[in-house]
Amino acid sequence: MKTEQLVYHEQIMRKVAGFGNGAHVFAPKEWMNEQVLVIRLEKKSIKEQVLESLQQCGPRWAPSTLQVPNRQHGPRNPSSE
Repeated sequence: MKTEQLVYHEQIMRKVAGFGNGAHVFAPKEWMNEQVLVIRLEKKSIKEQVLESLQQCGPRWAPSTLQVPNRQHGPRNPSSE
């Protein structure tokens, strides 16, 4: 198998937009009439997407600090204390 090394000048990451019966990727105007390579990335699982979103929210919502309240004994009633 022949391997080839790619040399590139710029890199962008974009979402593919629908267009008629197909799709396209918007690129900078300066790239007009240039040759480009489009690579489809592996789709993340819903779990990975949620954890990534929580991490972007900052340390307050980081998965390591996220705690679920213990509800084994029902809701707490402060008036009975």
